[in-house]
Amino acid sequence: MAAWTLKQQYAKGRFDITVLDCATEGGEGAFSLQEESLRILARFGLNEKTLLENVSGTHKLGTTFGNWRADGGEIVQPLGTHGGPMESVAFQNFAVVKRREHGGLDYNDYSLSANAAQAGKFIHPQINPGSILSTLGYSLHLDRSELRALLEKLCREEDVATLDSEVQEVGLSEDGSSVARLTLSDGKALDADLFIDCSNRADSPVGDALSVPFESWRRYFANDRKIAFRQQGDGNCRPLTEVTAYENGLIRKVPLETSFRGELYYPGERLDREHAVDFLKSVEPGAEIESDAIAFESGIRASAWVGNYVALGKAYGRYEPLDSSNFHGFLVSLERFLDLFPRTADCECEAREFNRKTRLWFENLRDHNLMRYVSLQFSSIEPDGLEALPESFRQKFRLFTETADVAYFEEEPFGEPYRVSCYINMGFWPKSHHVLVDRFDFGKLDQRFEEFRRMVDAAVAKMPNHLEYTRRLLASQ
Repeated sequence: MAAWTLKQQYAKGRFDITVLDCATEGGEGAFSLQEESLRILARFGLNEKTLLENVSGTHKLGTTFGNWRADGGEIVQPLGTHGGPMESVAFQNFAVVKRREHGGLDYNDYSLSANAAQAGKFIHPQINPGSILSTLGYSLHLDRSELRALLEKLCREEDVATLDSEVQEVGLSEDGSSVARLTLSDGKALDADLFIDCSNRADSPVGDALSVPFESWRRYFANDRKIAFRQQGDGNCRPLTEVTAYENGLIRKVPLETSFRGELYYPGERLDREHAVDFLKSVEPGAEIESDAIAFESGIRASAWVGNYVALGKAYGRYEPLDSSNFHGFLVSLERFLDLFPRTADCECEAREFNRKTRLWFENLRDHNLMRYVSLQFSSIEPDGLEALPESFRQKFRLFTETADVAYFEEEPFGEPYRVSCYINMGFWPKSHHVLVDRFDFGKLDQRFEEFRRMVDAAVAKMPNHLEYTRRLLASQ
């Protein structure tokens, strides 16, 4: 992806690119993307039409969290927006009032994406802000191996050189601040002006040679092993990523047209590989194991860009994929790198800004996943015992749960409507609401809510089946 993107973004002949195709730990069998991923991929020359014509995939309207809370109910976390602004005040403030004054409220009743996803339906959003379809948000699920094959083909067409080898030795500059060359396992040496590490490994040999420390988040996220699997589908999947929690870890499944690709994430100190496989097969009948137990650790490198070395994706940092895959983090970092691409050999300013923004993005995603774990029924983290968690998380959590306001932090991975619904759907309702809500005619409140709910129900009833719509779309193209 990085090689193809560089070829697309810059004039032909400006520089030569060689891909060193090392053996890596592998990634998720299928990617669950966020809305922002589609915009980035389109910038890279891979629009939705191109992707679905060449890669097995389905549409995504959100993520479902199973067995997450003690009541056992399914939690759907939709993309898109809930309700609409009333009196120029964010919708969640009115939802807080209605829930308190009128005896309960299901926030997702006012989300078209949530209701369509649960019904197994899909249609593309409309731009017209007056249409209920403008509130839809969507993305894609994509088969990882088929996307890789497409990118390999595109790179060959652009004459990108590829070497199948391993890094045997990293040669540094005299002062140790940059990479001079890589010696490969076949004896060849690679010299370059710039080394971009997309190796899927936080213990990358190049990062280690440059003595870039790794900051572990193990104290927050105990799962440090994963096993990939495949499972046959019934050909009628919902447009939802599935995440299911258990005391011994979590299972994440991505629906493709006729199958699921998934992973079991679990703590190695609690389960060995044999028991992990037995557990997986007991809760996911028909699961076909596709990988051995792979060790990983959530966390980040202290820096992503050091001298002439840039670490992207898992080579810099990794996280348990809940709402979105690690691939989404890679895309965000790649786009940021393109925007800060070095103008000269002295790229200290660009590197400093890249490192600042990349760290913020990963820390914000860490905080988002922590919110999920605070709500988890098996979690040892209690909402009233947050002092051991990062200050940035505590500020976000307390501000929303006290006031219904969303804290602004630079480089947030998700937009404000999504973060609001994440808190509420996980059971963290605010205690108060915006003062301007009190000016509203509450006699009209039930009427407005009921009207929006009828619009949602009517729109879902007219929508086509998810997979039927995708097939017709591809056939017409």
